[in-house]
Amino acid sequence: MITHNLGFAKNSNMLRGHVTQHGAVPESCAFRLIALGPIEQEARTPGRREHDQRRDLVAAMEKALAELLGSSGLKVMNRVVSRKPLDEGRFAQVRTAFEKAFPQLAAATQVIAPPYNQPDH
Repeated sequence: MITHNLGFAKNSNMLRGHVTQHGAVPESCAFRLIALGPIEQEARTPGRREHDQRRDLVAAMEKALAELLGSSGLKVMNRVVSRKPLDEGRFAQVRTAFEKAFPQLAAATQVIAPPYNQPDH
């Protein structure tokens, strides 16, 4: 539920924090939730390897989507950090899906920042 993210409990109010950091009062805002998924199925193998691979794939796409939304003129309230490589083919599918909700993405130029904290070679 989106209202849980707007509460006052320290560990469950991330959305409230982002909204107020940008000068808005959450109780005065209207929200529209746009979601896509699941992108990947749950990992089925024991251990964390498969889970971590899927998590990293999605993290890279979240970062690319945030950067694309920003480059299209939309305000992105948080900085998404991922050092993982982007699967551009998979991301093209995500971008197409989000273009339905955000038509300005169709004209946006994809500017992907280099991964953070990577050594320069």
